[in-house]
Amino acid sequence: MIDAEELPSAKEWAGLKSVGFCIRERKIKGKTTKEEAFFATSLELDAKLLSDVVRNHWQVENKLHWVVDVIFREDKQRYRDKTMAQNLSCLTKIAFNILKKDPRNSSLKSKRLRAASNMAYREEILKNYL
Repeated sequence: MIDAEELPSAKEWAGLKSVGFCIRERKIKGKTTKEEAFFATSLELDAKLLSDVVRNHWQVENKLHWVVDVIFREDKQRYRDKTMAQNLSCLTKIAFNILKKDPRNSSLKSKRLRAASNMAYREEILKNYL
């Protein structure tokens, strides 16, 4: 991390206090990929804090967005109307959270399919977990 005061154009960025750099590395099936990222932030110089913020962001990405993409196939939806896409994304996340609250020992995918085909189950989870 560097102090933003060291940057010539720092005054053009309201609230900018520091800039951080990180290299994200991940291994999937033996293949390693690396990604470099810069972060303009209002945080004071604190590399540990920046590291925690970046990790927490990716935990959310992995826990919510990956599930929504895989179980609900959100990335495959092709809506031209931006408002409609945002509304459907919101409804998908609501459905995900309701299904996640159901204590039955079955996968989210099977809960979703069951809710789509079984009105009694759908009514039960809406009544109990909404």
